[in-house]
Amino acid sequence: MIDVATTAYVANSVTENIFGANAWNFFTDGWLGRSPSSATDNSYELSLYELMTGALGLEAYRGSGTGTYGVSTSGRTSPGGTAEYAMNTIKNNLQRNGGKLFGTIIVAPVVAKVAKKALAKPLINPVNRAMKQLGISQATGVKL
Repeated sequence: MIDVATTAYVANSVTENIFGANAWNFFTDGWLGRSPSSATDNSYELSLYELMTGALGLEAYRGSGTGTYGVSTSGRTSPGGTAEYAMNTIKNNLQRNGGKLFGTIIVAPVVAKVAKKALAKPLINPVNRAMKQLGISQATGVKL
């Protein structure tokens, strides 16, 4: 479970620092009729849906005043948004957050590994033994 939590933390950090949205909003906004949340509704935040529809030349959200890549079309005579805009947004996010992202990608797994070793004897091993005796770990495959 510690490894899964570390992976989720790093994935969330990557989407926040590159695309400006947490992992949940990055992957779910726009799909299955889900409208953009406040996490992907401005110029420095992109969702996977906006990137994919923009790459196909489609408007991200019909009738909402956005063109391709989820860029607002208000005040423009032609639909807004280009691949260059999306790349500039990603580039600006990386320039602003690149150091933090790099640090997270390096530090989080190291901290998790050290924590697992430090907590193995007093906490993790007894919990795993108890889960095994209760049959939880065999039924679910879950271990700390």
